[in-house]
Amino acid sequence: MSESDNQNLVEVVLTLAKDIPIVNIETSAKKNNKKNKESSSYVVKNDYELDFSVPGEAIIGDVFVSIYSNCANTLSLTNIDVSLSEKGIEYDESSTTVKEIIEQSSSKKLNCVLTLKEFNGVDVSYHVSATRQELGFVDELTDEKTTYSKAFPTNFNNLPLVDATENKAEESEVKEESAKTIDDAIAEDAAKKVKNEQIKLTDEQAEDLKQLFNDLSISKKQESNKLSSAVIAENYKKIVKQCVKEIVYTKYNPVPTAFRLKGHIAYLSVVTLENEIFNITAATEGFYLSNSTNNKFDPSKKSDAKVYTSLVGLLLDNSKNFITHLYQQRTSLKNLSKNSYITPTTGQLNRGWLFNNDSYTGDLFNLMNREINQYEISNDEADIFAKWLEKKKTLIELVQKEREDEKDESIDEQEKMTMKQQTYIEKLQLEKELISCYEIFEKVTLKTIMKLASGEIKPIDESFIYINNGIAYKCLDDNIDVSSGYYNCYSNITKILHSITNSTDCNLRYQMCIIVDFAGKRFIAETFSPDDNVHTSESSDEFVYGLNPETEEWVYEEGALEEIKKISKHFHVKNVEVDGKEVVPLDLGIVKQRGKYYLSKLPSFLPTDVLFQKSHPNYPVEKHPVFNYQLIQSWATKKILMLPEEERKSLTEESLAALTAMDFTDLENDLNFQDLNNHLHNVVIPKLVDDICSNDDIPTDSEHLVSKLHSTGINIRYLHEIIAKAEQLSTKENEDYENLLKENEVKNAEYAVYNKEIQEKATNLYIERQKEIQKLLSEGKQIPEELKFENMDLDKLLDIRKPNRETPRVFNFYGINTLITLAKYEILARSIKHLIKEMVIDLPLSLVTSLLTFIYNLLFGFDKESAKFEFLDKYFANKKYAFMEVITDRESLIKAIQGKAESYFNYKLDDEFINEATSVKPFILIKAINKQIGCQIMNRKYFFTTEQYDAYVSSLDKKILKTYVKDTNTFNVNDFTMIPKIKKPSPDAEVSLKMWNTALATLAQPGNEKIALVMMSEVINYLEDTYGSLNFDSAIKLLTLIRTVKEDNLTVNGITKKALVTLERLIGADSYITINALQNAALLSATENNFHNSVVYFNRLIEIAQSVLLDGHSLVLNTLNQLSSLATLAKDIKTAIKLHYLHLELLENYSGLKSVAYPIMCSKTANLLSINKEFKQALALLVKAKPLYEKELGADHEFSLTCASQINSLEQVIDGQKAQNKLTEAQGAKVPAPKKKTKKGKK
Repeated sequence: MSESDNQNLVEVVLTLAKDIPIVNIETSAKKNNKKNKESSSYVVKNDYELDFSVPGEAIIGDVFVSIYSNCANTLSLTNIDVSLSEKGIEYDESSTTVKEIIEQSSSKKLNCVLTLKEFNGVDVSYHVSATRQELGFVDELTDEKTTYSKAFPTNFNNLPLVDATENKAEESEVKEESAKTIDDAIAEDAAKKVKNEQIKLTDEQAEDLKQLFNDLSISKKQESNKLSSAVIAENYKKIVKQCVKEIVYTKYNPVPTAFRLKGHIAYLSVVTLENEIFNITAATEGFYLSNSTNNKFDPSKKSDAKVYTSLVGLLLDNSKNFITHLYQQRTSLKNLSKNSYITPTTGQLNRGWLFNNDSYTGDLFNLMNREINQYEISNDEADIFAKWLEKKKTLIELVQKEREDEKDESIDEQEKMTMKQQTYIEKLQLEKELISCYEIFEKVTLKTIMKLASGEIKPIDESFIYINNGIAYKCLDDNIDVSSGYYNCYSNITKILHSITNSTDCNLRYQMCIIVDFAGKRFIAETFSPDDNVHTSESSDEFVYGLNPETEEWVYEEGALEEIKKISKHFHVKNVEVDGKEVVPLDLGIVKQRGKYYLSKLPSFLPTDVLFQKSHPNYPVEKHPVFNYQLIQSWATKKILMLPEEERKSLTEESLAALTAMDFTDLENDLNFQDLNNHLHNVVIPKLVDDICSNDDIPTDSEHLVSKLHSTGINIRYLHEIIAKAEQLSTKENEDYENLLKENEVKNAEYAVYNKEIQEKATNLYIERQKEIQKLLSEGKQIPEELKFENMDLDKLLDIRKPNRETPRVFNFYGINTLITLAKYEILARSIKHLIKEMVIDLPLSLVTSLLTFIYNLLFGFDKESAKFEFLDKYFANKKYAFMEVITDRESLIKAIQGKAESYFNYKLDDEFINEATSVKPFILIKAINKQIGCQIMNRKYFFTTEQYDAYVSSLDKKILKTYVKDTNTFNVNDFTMIPKIKKPSPDAEVSLKMWNTALATLAQPGNEKIALVMMSEVINYLEDTYGSLNFDSAIKLLTLIRTVKEDNLTVNGITKKALVTLERLIGADSYITINALQNAALLSATENNFHNSVVYFNRLIEIAQSVLLDGHSLVLNTLNQLSSLATLAKDIKTAIKLHYLHLELLENYSGLKSVAYPIMCSKTANLLSINKEFKQALALLVKAKPLYEKELGADHEFSLTCASQINSLEQVIDGQKAQNKLTEAQGAKVPAPKKKTKKGKK
């Protein structure tokens, strides 16, 4: 933190009133066995003071909230009140800053006092809920959506990670041996080629790595029907454990009126782990033990009972072993990063595609909690849209004021800087509140949508509309105006509009919305205007802009037009003239309510892909094909940058907008639209394919491929074009490869002739020189130095060519094939999703998993031909459904899937690919389908062939076999569950994103590393404050921070673990983002000389890749290279050789021998074998590599010549060994064998 930041901090002194009880759990736990009658209470009344610092610009209300939270977490206190110690200071908790209070105070410190207040129903409910969380009833797998779906755990905390230790280079030089054999010389020469000159491990470090390599998962063969330990979270154990068995409301609730008059609020029961039962009365003054039992109602206080301000305090004093359990839990959590177990405050935990079949105990507490406290949606939740609009308006006004202040020349620079900092803080706060609004909106709407989906509540009419608390709910159908594709576009444009309206001072309003996919159906929830009375027939709506649905006439109201023009240029919409007036020709469906404008048809802002619709008439109209906003922006930017510099500088705001504007009334004939279309097909798509294949930037899985498409603005409907471009590239690569082989064949023939000539020249030269030498010797003359062979310049005399040292061309056949395969996987998974959505339209909810079981058994089952539909709900067994006419067997299912692929993606999936995708590593496709449809399968063993299943059955114990019921197929109806997939256009933290980008730019400037580090740390702190400590954005930025900023005070190991455990908890261990993060963490650990953690991370990466990545993926090959380097560094040559052989196997199986990578890896492996003195194996690899070198590079290439030289050296070594062995045997045969001594008895 900089000196100026320290000067802005204000010290806060918090004093606790003397009647507030506190407890030191750690000290009390250690004294548990020493308790005596004189000091029988763990809860003591004491003076307590807390000192900390806050920024002077902090809002006093936020400081109070922080104090409340801290006291609840550390002191188990919730019924507290915080106020200023000094009287007479005027302040508003929502706006007054700490600095403003200090200016009124006689002290330079912020003096606060903490006092107790009486309990009421809300306080008791909150306190009991907080206590349950503190005592482990809310574990690391619990979040806001646990009611609707189970989170999947991670076993990341089981990894044997260690803190970094410095690797000191060994200074002692290795003494050379006086005598070396040729074997040693060859081995040392090979060692030089793999030697790392910079790093030497200590013996302890080397031994540690060798032990890790012994446990490498790569050494264990991964079967196609098994998932790795990392993916299934094997050996996972709950982190947060309950300190008591039960805390519930008793059956005596709600409190009778007569007892309410006595101050009673609720009746509780606590059961400890030792089965102690405490009946507790919650009253205005606090909590105390009552005389009630399970069979007797007597809520009066026990004669010797005390009143406590917290349930924890009560249990500490009255339960013998409670303090031990509480201390053990706190101690175990203390050793872990908080991100390993805390509950996310925004977003959700990883739902993944698997679920554990854990026992379910119900949630009686929350059910009773709602009933007792008559829990309904609070006013804040009901008026969430009004609050959202208010905050949005304030943010727009703030941005406008900031712009005006910047232009105001009467304000000096220093004051402008101060105002800018204040505006920045206010914008951050408003962003946080807007994001919070969407979190509340999601919580409320998801609960209602799930009730609609399950039939708990009924819609008000046949169109499946339900209205509650100013929010309208609807199940979407295939009507183009309310289709799932239309609202998907609606959601995307909402997020874009949020950013644009902030910066343009636009007062157009739009509804909050959320989309939820569940069990094959799509639901949407939208807010009403706060000015619209939905409970009566009264309406103040006035249609003011767009095509009026009632009159079918276009309406262009002047006020609405003025607002639209502020943002239409950002969507590159060209104005047209209508009845002598220039208008924006978009059907936005704007209605006016009490002077305010509300947008209803947001997708109209994006141009429809009319050329695609024209060329693909079978594409479903309800999918609403539009161009991606990112694509439009990249095209517009390129168009501007292509202008000459002078012309670009002369552009005005109007001419700049006109340059990229498109006529939405006639897109097909608009030149800019045609240019945009050409930009997509001739620039963006080919570049993406080239980048992926040429730069070895191969997507990890199909989900990663989709992410790459979206980031460049390419829609999924163009997957067929991605495949076509990749196939074109493959054809060209094959042609180039064949031409290269032909060229090398000609060159090799010419080189053979040249080599023969050189040998003849050398022979003739030798003969001539020998004649001259013999002549001189016969004459008794000395031999001149230039005639001696060791002094002859043979290269010059024989005119020997220099080796060809051209860099080998790498043909990325595997990369291209992987791209094509992943695109096909995505088409197949999405086609199955579209088919299932169509099939479940008339299905009751209880039969959805039955349909999935039927489809999955037809696709993946070990008895595909006999798969039958099994009714989970027998009530519907005699009814007929639409899917029964379409899907009868595997053949009809594949035909239906192929039809969807042609309709949605214009691509014909062949039977061979579908058969391969459903039989070779089937979990890859299962994962993709599950993620598409929001489905999970049980985490258990699955068998995809009869052989696998029979082998399993035969391995069972005879006793088990007696009662074992054989499975009829791979899946059954109990293997599936459905989870809601949520899409909400919540605003991003744009202010922090801008600061982050500024920090990265600052980092690029030499000498500014510390400034950049401060800025990046501030952004991460803000994100954690906004989204909670457990959030995706912070994890990604933490990894970027430690990768880009080199500072000694950064705890790289701790930050890396925090980021990785966050990602695994939020998106899963097998997400492509986590996989890439693991790779970065492994490389980063290696650069920090923490090779232990590097091996652990690489091992986990391999584990995951074996299960959910295509075989032979470049990520796996790169990881094998890194591991073999680390094994060599640890002098574990056997492991390094093993990894190299596996690398060769993968190259041969999945890339073939059409690559110079294979012979190069043969040479590397031969070097390691030579170090290990395994010369025959080394020679075998080099003999295999030599013709491949000559074929790929030519016989005159340096690599080919080096390989030939190594073969010659190894042959000499092996021949020498043979000769030595024969000599030893011969010598052994000449020496008479010693006579055996016989034991003779003594005479």
